[in-house]
Amino acid sequence: EVRDFFNIEDFIVIIEKILEQPSNLLLNLCSGESTSFLELAKKISPYFKKIVIKNRPRTNKLVNHSYENLKLKKFNPDLKFENPLIWIDYFLKSFNNKS
Repeated sequence: EVRDFFNIEDFIVIIEKILEQPSNLLLNLCSGESTSFLELAKKISPYFKKIVIKNRPRTNKLVNHSYENLKLKKFNPDLKFENPLIWIDYFLKSFNNKS
């Protein structure tokens, strides 16, 4: 399954911009790029000794969550979303350096 993940810092920038310029906008707060749980698990697993990735048969229908963010990009054209596989790697490296 895929989801649209984005960094909390990007979320904060968007909220600040909305608060600076209040209007009646309907925006999808999303990156517009979907990433699978398997991709994230593979990216995270090297940082933890006890993570084992297992595949199990599905018990329910596949549900992917992908969204478009054209209105958001128009509202804030300077906003650049980082791929979650990049910012998670950065976060985990900095977290491990603090431990």
